[in-house]
This record gives sequence, C-alpha cells and structure tokens, in this order.
Amino acid sequence: MTKNNGKIFIFKDAMGKLEDGNFVLLKGSKISNVNRTNYSKYIYKLKENYNKYVNKSGLLKADLVFSNPSAAAIFVCGYSINGNIAWIDEQSGKKLKLSLEENK
Repeated sequence: MTKNNGKIFIFKDAMGKLEDGNFVLLKGSKISNVNRTNYSKYIYKLKENYNKYVNKSGLLKADLVFSNPSAAAIFVCGYSINGNIAWIDEQSGKKLKLSLEENK
C-alpha cells in the first residue's frame, strides 16, 4: 500500500485509515451486529476474534488493526466485500483504490 497522508476513509458508519501497510479500523466505528448462520469460515473467524472489542451498542471500543481494507470492511458489515471500493476518502469522496492511485 502507498502512503496515506493522514486520510480518513469511511464505510457505512465506520472510519479507518492506512497505517504502516495495514488498515486501522477506528474506535467508535459502528459494527453490524447481525448474526448470520451462513457466515463463511473467514468471516466467522474475523467475528470470533474481534467481537470482544465491540460493545453492546455495536461500537468499537478500541482501534483494531487489519492486514488489509477488505478484512476491515468485512468485519464492519458481516459479508464479503472489496475494501478497495467500499472505503471512501472522507474528504474527496473517492474510493480508497482511486485515492491511493493518485498518491503514487
């Protein structure tokens, strides 16, 4: 991943940023609490590992570091999604992928 330049990205009611090659989901982000019985193994594992950081209102209690934007987006919404197009630059309104390409 390229340099972030302090940009904040939004997806649904969540916020995140790129930091040291990872995607950081920020404290206070809203996480979907929909319980699906048909989660893929990957999504189930994400939820199992990180749900302890979500309060009863569905808000993230601490910043969480994910290896990529897709993993963070999947954790937020509970279904498979491409994080490069899901996360939107808060200032420019551009998708993460386009925002990063402009910074190359």
